[in-house]
Amino acid sequence: MTESGFSNSSNLTGVWHGLYTYPRYLQRVLFGATLIETASWVTGSTHEPRTTGRSGPETLFATLLGTRNGRAVAFRKTYEGSVPG
Repeated sequence: MTESGFSNSSNLTGVWHGLYTYPRYLQRVLFGATLIETASWVTGSTHEPRTTGRSGPETLFATLLGTRNGRAVAFRKTYEGSVPG
Protein backbone atom coordinates (compact mmCIF):
# COMPACT_ATOMS: atom_id res chain seq x y z
CA MET A 1 0.00 0.00 0.00
CA THR A 2 1.22 3.45 -0.63
CA GLU A 3 1.01 6.73 1.21
CA SER A 4 3.66 9.42 1.41
CA GLY A 5 5.08 10.49 4.76
CA PHE A 6 4.37 7.22 6.58
CA SER A 7 6.08 7.02 9.97
CA ASN A 8 5.98 4.63 12.90
CA SER A 9 3.59 6.95 14.73
CA SER A 10 1.16 7.36 11.79
CA ASN A 11 -2.24 5.76 12.16
CA LEU A 12 -3.22 3.45 9.29
CA THR A 13 -6.91 4.37 9.48
CA GLY A 14 -8.15 5.49 6.08
CA VAL A 15 -8.69 4.52 2.48
CA TRP A 16 -5.68 2.98 0.75
CA HIS A 17 -4.96 2.00 -2.84
CA GLY A 18 -2.31 -0.54 -3.69
CA LEU A 19 -0.89 -3.16 -5.99
CA TYR A 20 0.10 -6.74 -5.30
CA THR A 21 1.68 -9.30 -7.57
CA TYR A 22 1.56 -13.00 -8.16
CA PRO A 23 5.22 -13.62 -9.07
CA ARG A 24 4.47 -17.18 -10.18
CA TYR A 25 1.99 -15.92 -12.79
CA LEU A 26 3.60 -12.51 -13.47
CA GLN A 27 0.23 -10.92 -12.72
CA ARG A 28 -0.39 -7.56 -11.03
CA VAL A 29 -3.64 -6.68 -9.25
CA LEU A 30 -4.80 -3.20 -8.18
CA PHE A 31 -6.90 -3.10 -5.01
CA GLY A 32 -8.60 -0.73 -2.61
CA ALA A 33 -8.67 -1.11 1.17
CA THR A 34 -10.41 0.63 4.03
CA LEU A 35 -8.47 0.21 7.27
CA ILE A 36 -9.20 1.04 10.90
CA GLU A 37 -6.34 0.95 13.41
CA THR A 38 -7.11 0.84 17.12
CA ALA A 39 -4.14 0.42 19.47
CA SER A 40 -2.13 -2.31 17.72
CA TRP A 41 -5.13 -3.91 15.97
CA VAL A 42 -5.91 -3.38 12.28
CA THR A 43 -9.29 -4.27 10.79
CA GLY A 44 -10.87 -3.45 7.48
CA SER A 45 -12.01 -4.57 4.08
CA THR A 46 -10.67 -4.78 0.54
CA HIS A 47 -12.06 -4.88 -2.97
CA GLU A 48 -10.28 -6.01 -6.11
CA PRO A 49 -11.15 -7.16 -9.62
CA ARG A 50 -11.50 -10.88 -10.32
CA THR A 51 -8.38 -11.87 -12.24
CA THR A 52 -9.12 -15.52 -12.98
CA GLY A 53 -11.19 -16.98 -15.78
CA ARG A 54 -13.66 -18.68 -13.46
CA SER A 55 -17.24 -17.48 -13.31
CA GLY A 56 -18.40 -15.32 -10.45
CA PRO A 57 -18.59 -11.69 -9.45
CA GLU A 58 -16.39 -9.17 -11.25
CA THR A 59 -15.30 -7.63 -7.93
CA LEU A 60 -14.03 -9.65 -4.97
CA PHE A 61 -14.53 -8.39 -1.41
CA ALA A 62 -12.60 -9.49 1.68
CA THR A 63 -12.27 -8.60 5.35
CA LEU A 64 -8.97 -8.01 7.14
CA LEU A 65 -7.95 -8.65 10.74
CA GLY A 66 -4.43 -8.22 12.02
CA THR A 67 -1.89 -6.33 14.06
CA ARG A 68 0.68 -3.60 13.64
CA ASN A 69 4.08 -3.43 15.33
CA GLY A 70 6.00 -0.31 14.30
CA ARG A 71 6.20 -0.34 10.49
CA ALA A 72 5.28 -4.05 10.24
CA VAL A 73 1.66 -5.01 9.55
CA ALA A 74 0.45 -8.62 9.53
CA PHE A 75 -3.14 -9.59 8.75
CA ARG A 76 -5.38 -12.39 7.59
CA LYS A 77 -7.50 -11.69 4.52
CA THR A 78 -10.77 -13.62 4.30
CA TYR A 79 -12.73 -13.46 1.04
CA GLU A 80 -16.51 -13.17 1.16
CA GLY A 81 -18.34 -16.06 -0.47
CA SER A 82 -16.30 -18.69 -2.25
CA VAL A 83 -12.50 -18.65 -2.39
CA PRO A 84 -11.22 -16.92 -5.55
CA GLY A 85 -9.02 -18.71 -7.99
